[in-house]
Amino acid sequence: MLKRPAFVIIAVMAYLVIFVVKSRLHPDLPILLILYSISPLLVIWMVCTVIRYGSYNGQELREEQEWGYEDVK
Repeated sequence: MLKRPAFVIIAVMAYLVIFVVKSRLHPDLPILLILYSISPLLVIWMVCTVIRYGSYNGQELREEQEWGYEDVK
């Protein structure tokens, strides 16, 4: 479960949304500082998980292509 990029993205985004809501509704400084200090670690974990275990299911670039956009034919 911790190696699935979709779960990690949802978990980290939920954490960040909770952090923002908490900072607006109940601004308790010590708790916000702890949550703020943990958030970079969670974002790094998310990025590493997506890079390591994520998969790309789109079309591969041809030899003469520099950029690939799936919606452009």
